[in-house]
Amino acid sequence: TIIQGTTMSSVIGALSNPKRTYDKVVNDLTVLKSIWLKPLAPADADHASRLDHFYRDQAHAYDGFRSNFLWGRRPMLAACAARLEGKSNLVWVDMGGGTGENVALMAEFIDLS
Repeated sequence: TIIQGTTMSSVIGALSNPKRTYDKVVNDLTVLKSIWLKPLAPADADHASRLDHFYRDQAHAYDGFRSNFLWGRRPMLAACAARLEGKSNLVWVDMGGGTGENVALMAEFIDLS
């Protein structure tokens, strides 16, 4: 399926709000188009330009797509936070942080300040 992680509640939600469902499908297709069909940035472009080229058309939809695609992210971060409970002086590093969504999600479970 194009949209990953569909649950019965999301199906019921889709039936009750077809505009939201349509927008979600359009956003997911936008991301897939960028991943599969968009030409790569020129080889001589710097890293920032390549990132901008890749995300420019899909940035508004990328987090939503990834949260469906990586449906286990929230439970994994909740489990990690539970194992860290009561510990102090920790440093959490998010390798390849991308959009920063992992930081925002982890902050729901533990204080990252």
